[in-house]
Amino acid sequence: MNTDIRLKVSFRDNIKRKKLQKRIGADGVLAFVDLLLYVGENRPNGKLKGMDIEDIAVAAMYPGDSEEFTSTLLDLNLLEHNNGCYEIHGWYEHNAYAASAERRSEKARKAAIQKWENKKKRKQLQEDKCSEQDLAVQEDGFSSAPSPSPSPSPSPSPTPTHTLSKKILRAWFFDEFWPLYPKKQDKQYALKAWFKLNPDEETKNAILQSVQRFKVTDDWKKDEGRYIPKPSTFLNGRRWEDEIYISPEKEAEEKDRLERAELMEKIRQQKKARGEPCTERGP
Repeated sequence: MNTDIRLKVSFRDNIKRKKLQKRIGADGVLAFVDLLLYVGENRPNGKLKGMDIEDIAVAAMYPGDSEEFTSTLLDLNLLEHNNGCYEIHGWYEHNAYAASAERRSEKARKAAIQKWENKKKRKQLQEDKCSEQDLAVQEDGFSSAPSPSPSPSPSPSPTPTHTLSKKILRAWFFDEFWPLYPKKQDKQYALKAWFKLNPDEETKNAILQSVQRFKVTDDWKKDEGRYIPKPSTFLNGRRWEDEIYISPEKEAEEKDRLERAELMEKIRQQKKARGEPCTERGP
């Protein structure tokens, strides 16, 4: 909406203004100025479409006769009547800024829409880029699988490479962390924190061991795990480096559990080496 109009200081000595005051008094001059203000705010193109003589007088807040006011403006060429429509004389010439208000408003509206569309496109491009990266990780994992031996075999035989990219290793390390962590919330943020951390195997093992120890603490067990931090918070805060207090009884239970698990793994490996079926029962 337009909020101002232009009125030259020379209007005070303008001959038309003097004649207007002489014919219908100072109220007529004030009413004409009020009419300009009304047009600037409500009809910024200067055209009084749909307004009759009485409407114009009301808009100008003229206290006298409506027909006298309008006819005087027409006679002094302050107001025009073209094709059944009244309009302010010289409006585009003297108030070009106000006259372009609707055009500026439409331009601003289109700019806002375009800005919103560009924001949506950038967001979609970012999501597509993330999807492409995820797909690249998956394809990189598939490409590490051994290929069938060519026939005939090339001579000399190329040395096979089994080196996995760091990106694949990080993804595999996370697949060990996520099932172990007791609070399954905000996986995407946890994955982002994991890739930002970029742990090597030693750090990964330290994290997993820390989670195992935290899981038997009173803080993580009380109120159904209410005080367990989100996985992203745990990783970003390097909480695996915190000191962990475990009561002597639970410390002994955890030590016994770990020893049993280690023993079971050794037995499983021995049976596997001998070709015997493995069972989940203890010795």
